[in-house]
Amino acid sequence: MIKVVVFDLWGTIIGPASDTFSQEEESEEEALSAILREAGHEVYFQEVWATRHLVSFIDYPRGRANTPHEYYVKVLERLEIQPDSALVDRLVQKDAELDKPLLYPDVKPTVDALRARGIKTAIVTTIAAWRFVPF
Repeated sequence: MIKVVVFDLWGTIIGPASDTFSQEEESEEEALSAILREAGHEVYFQEVWATRHLVSFIDYPRGRANTPHEYYVKVLERLEIQPDSALVDRLVQKDAELDKPLLYPDVKPTVDALRARGIKTAIVTTIAAWRFVPF
């Protein structure tokens, strides 16, 4: 008898607003790297993509990137760019504009059906807690 169903968050419960994950991800990384290039740093979107993932999987779990500002300070440090508050603020603002995932339409009916059968549900993720917005 099934007593609980555990869902992964990204790609199961929520996903990018666009139809294709890689296209959305590339546009976000390109926008962030454009800000860095405008500030005089020669950074390609692939470097930004890799560095953001490194910070998400290494620094965040160790308590070194617990807010959007701390996160982007770490991203800049790992890119060997001296963080300044104006640049960090621009990155945080652009990230907030671009990072608007959508709740998949089949999630609520699925969870409602599971709960109606007495099955508990849970969500697990490695995504930073500060990225969540209540749905």
